Amino acid sequence: MKKILFLLVMVVAGCTSPSTNNNSLAYFSIESYFNEQIKILSSDKAGLEKEIIKDGKNEKRTFLNVNWKKELKPFIEADINKPSWKRSYSIDSNSTGNEVRILYSALEPKLNVRSIEIYKTDNILSRIKIITEKQNAYYHALQSMEYIPSKEYIISGGQKVILADTTSYLIHSVFIHP
Repeated sequence: MKKILFLLVMVVAGCTSPSTNNNSLAYFSIESYFNEQIKILSSDKAGLEKEIIKDGKNEKRTFLNVNWKKELKPFIEADINKPSWKRSYSIDSNSTGNEVRILYSALEPKLNVRSIEIYKTDNILSRIKIITEKQNAYYHALQSMEYIPSKEYIISGGQKVILADTTSYLIHSVFIHP
């Protein structure tokens, strides 16, 4: 009886297809990177000095208790590692001295994330630049985001809605480390 049970288990195991790793990433994981940054900034109790310029009006504020998940959400939302996008971005890289630049460019016009540039110096991430664009018959928005670890981030852009004025904005946030 044990031999029959063993053979049955072996036959069933042999008939199942090997598991594929659906978690393999085609591109740099923006989401994982920024989730790690959120942990670091939260544990460091980093604050934020934020300047917002919208349509020429300027406002500066300092925040000591920062919800980093909310603050870095625009970056996380720019992650391009979706199963349906595995072949939707071209990858190009070049290096100058000890700096490497990796560029992901959208191959399809319908993709909102148009490009991601990742800079590494001595194999340590030193800067991320992301360009997004959303467009339909009534609306066009272009946004540029840049993140420099432990230092600052800048988000700038503009939008045009049909039958409305064009708006522009710039958010410059500098990290405050205690």
